[in-house]
Amino acid sequence: MVGGRHPQDDEANLATLRAILTSMEIRTNQVGEHAGGMTLSINPVSGCIDGEPIAQTVTCYCDIPFDSLKLHTSKYGRFGVGLDRSIVAEWGGRPVIYIPHVSRNSTVGNNTFCERVLTAWKGLHMLFPDRPSSSTRIEGVDPKSAMEAVDLAESELEKMLAFVKRFEVDLPIDHPQNYYMEREWRKFGNLPLHMPLREIIAPQDYIEVLRNEFPPPYTASPITQSAPGKTCHVTFRSVEE
Repeated sequence: MVGGRHPQDDEANLATLRAILTSMEIRTNQVGEHAGGMTLSINPVSGCIDGEPIAQTVTCYCDIPFDSLKLHTSKYGRFGVGLDRSIVAEWGGRPVIYIPHVSRNSTVGNNTFCERVLTAWKGLHMLFPDRPSSSTRIEGVDPKSAMEAVDLAESELEKMLAFVKRFEVDLPIDHPQNYYMEREWRKFGNLPLHMPLREIIAPQDYIEVLRNEFPPPYTASPITQSAPGKTCHVTFRSVEE
């Protein structure tokens, strides 16, 4: 669903959905001057930000069964798209790592998980500042030197931190900051919709308007590896179902 900033504003969320369907792409947030692609930003002197220690160019999704969508729409509005999970996974999407936080007991180890991982990253970053980056590393090939191993470890820690999501374990399930029920996935970079789009979701009163503005069929982008040229069958679905 597309209304995280103003879930009750149907007109604003309709405009966001229209922009997504016009571009046929879900686009990342901006980190510094960068948007799209794979950009990570860690400030070594700051701690976790809202429970997440890293700013990253990712797109976000929720793996929620349709019959459980009501709670989600109260937080994120009534307009959105349904995607093929298999294709999102094929293109690099995956679930976040949820870390429970227990505010009533500061001694719980989970409370400091992201800080501890961030400390490990800082150690690698600060103790080996002048090493060359292994930009030509081959996936699955063991490091050939200590510096290559350090570079690999730092890189993988950064990617892991980009998928960490902390949540307050004692909050009720309908609390706006209880993120665990969202079953969030993330993906680095933008997501073209020509292949994974399966449903356009909106309140019943807006279905015909959207159907007339964005009539099917939707043809897969020729740059995709999975069945290029395939026509995707997209349905319009009322959020009230």
